[in-house]
Amino acid sequence: MVKLIHTADWHLGCHLDTLDRRNEHRLFLQTLQMRLSAGDIDALLISGDVFDSANPPLTAQQDLFQFLLSARNHCRTIIVIAGNHDSAARLDTLAPLLQRVDIQCLGTFPNSPEIALFPVRDTGGAVTAAVAAVPYLRGADLPVPSPGETPADTARRMTDAVQGIMRSLEETHSARYGDTVPLIYMAHMFVRGGQATEESERPVQTVAGNMVSLPPDIFPASAAYVALGHLHRAQKI
Repeated sequence: MVKLIHTADWHLGCHLDTLDRRNEHRLFLQTLQMRLSAGDIDALLISGDVFDSANPPLTAQQDLFQFLLSARNHCRTIIVIAGNHDSAARLDTLAPLLQRVDIQCLGTFPNSPEIALFPVRDTGGAVTAAVAAVPYLRGADLPVPSPGETPADTARRMTDAVQGIMRSLEETHSARYGDTVPLIYMAHMFVRGGQATEESERPVQTVAGNMVSLPPDIFPASAAYVALGHLHRAQKI
């Protein structure tokens, strides 16, 4: 059995009007650290919106790095992806440094799906699961619109493109591990059936000012678990 902690939408650096929420965030990180230090967690998945803005304050960055370095002592696999609030370029710049301490970070989806598939290993080094990581997909990650495209055409184009990405990850997983290793997806996106929180989440996948919800079946049936980010409360889809 693979034991993981799935978390997202920390929004480090967030303020409520003039109220700095750093103390709240630090208490949360301490609580999460305690849970990891209790042991027996195979993977920590952070599914986007780590920061509240593309240019987070230095204190928020310090809190993240200190947490990750400490968490690495208690968790063999840590994977971080960008959300719509994050700067994809910032996280991609940090990725090589984090990889030196075996922490995986993706700001943008790579050209090759092999790069976005990460193993989860047990204490003996055996692969017990694989994580397909899909950060928030921006316009540059998706096919360009056709002239005269309607909102319905755009929604269909985006759905087909995202489904193609998920399928490529499934094929990569199958070629590498066969059907013996569970496949876990983590992504930052709005999936149909999810419940938004009023005035909490910023719209993602927008078309003509309206939020596009992606159908749940963009994820292959082979997925053992899907670790989504963006919506700020527990979901059952």
